[in-house]
Amino acid sequence: MARPLGTILLAEDDANDVQLTRRMFARCRILNPLHVVDDGDEAIQYLQGEGPYADHLRCPSPIFFLLDLRLPRVGGLEVLHWMKTHQECAVTTFVLTAFQDLNLMNEVYQLGAKSFLTKPLHERDVTSLLCTQNGVSVAQNIRGMSLKCP
Repeated sequence: MARPLGTILLAEDDANDVQLTRRMFARCRILNPLHVVDDGDEAIQYLQGEGPYADHLRCPSPIFFLLDLRLPRVGGLEVLHWMKTHQECAVTTFVLTAFQDLNLMNEVYQLGAKSFLTKPLHERDVTSLLCTQNGVSVAQNIRGMSLKCP
């Protein structure tokens, strides 16, 4: 029996950005399931496996986390602070934002984020990100070639 593909968690409150991310994943031929939460509080619940995310078959631990910084209720920076103090729930995190602020970038890295990506995402950025991650499965194209890493 084939192992299930690892889930990718996306914390994003903008429906348009969620749709763009889904399209980008489709263009990059990513097969992994994408689970979307729309605020930081839900992201923390998911990472803890609590509340509506307690069913680990339906909501498995993610292989990595795409985190928007500007989220309602609990912001992305607060989620990063929470993960830093709850290492048992921490996961490789890529921060998404529409702003390029060097002070913010430094804070994000100090809180443990692996990378800082500026929205809108570009196929080149997604490809580079995926080539560094274990557990990401990419469909083969018509010629039998997989995602080409730069």
